[in-house]
Amino acid sequence: MIKLEKKKSCIIWILMTVICTFFVCMIGNVSVEAKTVTKDITIGKGKTYAIEQTFSGKATFKTSNKKIAVIKNGKIIGKSIGKAKITIKDKGNTYIYKITVAKAYLNQNEIIVNVGKTVNLKIKGMKGKVKWSSLNKKVATVKNGKVTGKKTGKTVIQAKINGTILKCNVKVEKPELSKKKVTIESGKSYILKVKGTSRKVVWTSSNRNVVTVKNGKITGKKQGNTTVIAKVNGSVLKCNIRVTAAKKPHKDDAQNTESTEDKKPDNNDSIETKTPKLSTTSITWKFGDGDDGTYLTLNNADCDDVIWNTSDEKIVRIYPEGNSAVIYNNLKGGKAIVTATYKGKTYSCNVVSYSLYKTNISREEGTGFDYDESAKNMDELVNTENFLGVSLDWTWNRTDLVQKKTTPDGSYTHYIVEDSGTTEVTGISKDGFTKAVITINSYGKYIDKKGTYDEKLTNEVFELLKTEETRNTDKNSSFYSMPNDQLEFLLFTADKWYKGEISDRKRVNLFRYTPFENAMCSYSPYGEREYMGGANSKVIEISGKNTAKEVVEEINNSMGDKNWSRPLLFIKIHKDKEKIYVYLVQG
Repeated sequence: MIKLEKKKSCIIWILMTVICTFFVCMIGNVSVEAKTVTKDITIGKGKTYAIEQTFSGKATFKTSNKKIAVIKNGKIIGKSIGKAKITIKDKGNTYIYKITVAKAYLNQNEIIVNVGKTVNLKIKGMKGKVKWSSLNKKVATVKNGKVTGKKTGKTVIQAKINGTILKCNVKVEKPELSKKKVTIESGKSYILKVKGTSRKVVWTSSNRNVVTVKNGKITGKKQGNTTVIAKVNGSVLKCNIRVTAAKKPHKDDAQNTESTEDKKPDNNDSIETKTPKLSTTSITWKFGDGDDGTYLTLNNADCDDVIWNTSDEKIVRIYPEGNSAVIYNNLKGGKAIVTATYKGKTYSCNVVSYSLYKTNISREEGTGFDYDESAKNMDELVNTENFLGVSLDWTWNRTDLVQKKTTPDGSYTHYIVEDSGTTEVTGISKDGFTKAVITINSYGKYIDKKGTYDEKLTNEVFELLKTEETRNTDKNSSFYSMPNDQLEFLLFTADKWYKGEISDRKRVNLFRYTPFENAMCSYSPYGEREYMGGANSKVIEISGKNTAKEVVEEINNSMGDKNWSRPLLFIKIHKDKEKIYVYLVQG
């Protein structure tokens, strides 16, 4: 009998061991779906960004460039200008913070604002004209940095300053009390809740002798009326409380002493489960459309469980925000697919992007730049990194303002700004998806005359400067061996420069390419015939001198050579109370 009992005990022990082992294996095979959260953050050098997410003691932290940004005590610190990526892994989840440490940055990268309330955004580290915009004005608007919540949802506020685009993620909430009127007995309690907010709530009672409140739990102290106030993120919510005298216990009494009007069903008591669905499955950006971004939302999905991806980052950029994402076009145009993965299922949106890159360049007449008809060298022209990433065919709408110069052997190409105006350079890729428009604004250097013309001093100075071979403002008295018609043309052109009718570069070109075939000439490195007409102009300011002899001495010092006056063609001297201004042209 004893042996039989031992056998039974042994069998039971073996069965229990098998069952326990089975359940341990089953539990070991249960996996929790890992998630990846990505955020783009812009901070200033030496500034910090506090991470709201809390991590376990086993979390790992890694930065791609410690010279740019580091993480310490839950704060990201900007070390120097540049970009870095901080990766945090904790409990199977990955949190990626793409950090941009910039000269210009917003005082806040993420804000939560209530409907009807405002938050002020400011740009730090840079001054200039700012263009503010909201990607969804129905959710939030912005004016001069003041963000106003319009309705619940998410959007992005952008600030453009000196070509830099700064972004702030905005979440608009509408906090509401679960009840606006409550009646309770003295000595009883009732729990109030604030719905529709993720921010901390501060509770107060207008009369603590009647009602006290702690974390939303109100307790009646004595008979009377008062108000319980909940303050959350700038909003003030009020609930009117009536405390009645305590009743004697009765078996039929209801446990909850709320009035009938307070017993309305809670809309959140029953939530119907709906199938996740993208707000749109097809997006087409025409040239210039994708610069401000498009909001894409996976409706009926939990914010923290959606993973966003793009099939081609060179075409579409993604800035995830839970179950929503803001997508932008990149420099390269084309077709891409944006996906949202939720609970093992993927939802797709097809994006067709016609990308347009536009920039403006200002160059003074006479300056030049290298250009060899390729997108690579156009990179250097517009001073951007990884320009477009595709080969473009370039066309120029004007070739008179910016002229192409090529050496006779074809080994060197140069462009020179020859006149004031606007030149538009357009590039288009072979597939037609990528377009670039570069506007070159050329401006002339016009004379800025000061003081009043002094004819007497001008003549005295000229007599001291001239030599037997010096050209004269009077062509009839010139000793220089130049035909009168050519000299007259040069004097006429110099006078137009002095009057401010043409720029200095225009004067140089008129001198260089005179219409006289018999004028002396030379050849440029590009094989062009250039006439040896006047080319140099000079504006000299002189202080503390009065006599013609003193002025001549200062002019010679400025020109660096006493023999400079041989090709002197044109001279005018102005005076004011403090200075003497010499305007001259060498021919």
